[in-house]
Amino acid sequence: MTVSPSGLSVAKASAWLPLLRLEAGPLRLYLDDLDPYRGVYDLPLTDRLPPDEAERWRADTAAAGALLAAHHPWHLRSMSRCLTSVVPLSAAGRSATSRDAFGAAALARPPDPRRLAAGLVHEQQHGKLNALLLFHDMLRPDPPARRYYAPWRTDPRPPGALLHGCYAHLAIADFWRTEYSRTADDTAAFEFTRWRVAVAETLETLHTSDALGPAGRRLVDGMRARLDSWLPDRVSAIPRQRALAALAAHRAEHAVA
Repeated sequence: MTVSPSGLSVAKASAWLPLLRLEAGPLRLYLDDLDPYRGVYDLPLTDRLPPDEAERWRADTAAAGALLAAHHPWHLRSMSRCLTSVVPLSAAGRSATSRDAFGAAALARPPDPRRLAAGLVHEQQHGKLNALLLFHDMLRPDPPARRYYAPWRTDPRPPGALLHGCYAHLAIADFWRTEYSRTADDTAAFEFTRWRVAVAETLETLHTSDALGPAGRRLVDGMRARLDSWLPDRVSAIPRQRALAALAAHRAEHAVA
């Protein structure tokens, strides 16, 4: 066993190190790979990160913060009020928030800083809606016991989860819309089209579900109005066709019977 100068094993000594501070533009976050109570996401967590992986998180978060500050300052302002820590996950491509851990977002490190920026935007939306739900009931007291197709999941979702998904993916569509306006690259065009259409279709499902209470209807109407304001936007034909094909393929495979 390797022993540190203090007489502790290296594994035990590392547990006493402070949490890494991440800088995302003006936003300061903790990289929480240590708290024994952080496991509230039903997803596998990492152990204490080795120095090289922690450095990748630091560098990618700094780059993501610079992009958010330059292109999406409204999202960064929102994060400054509702995001304080990032919990690294070991399951690639996964992310989550929990009502039991407001201010935290659990993420597997995405492949590049732009995807990390989008992931932070996505999870902070869930955090905001979790907070809003403490004060407002979005669903009827006795909503229909049904589950509905969600274009971002492989399993059908109850109305409350569908509302969460719409709120988060509307912000993702906004993120990629802004990226496309600034870069005109095919990835941004694909993602903007995919999530704009996905949210529009799912909001229609919610609107006709008879599950929403008055506050929920107001929220859905507000999201529909935001989407309507984007109707004049046009994207390149090829990424648009790819996005629509991806949506159709997902529905064909996972639509609720």
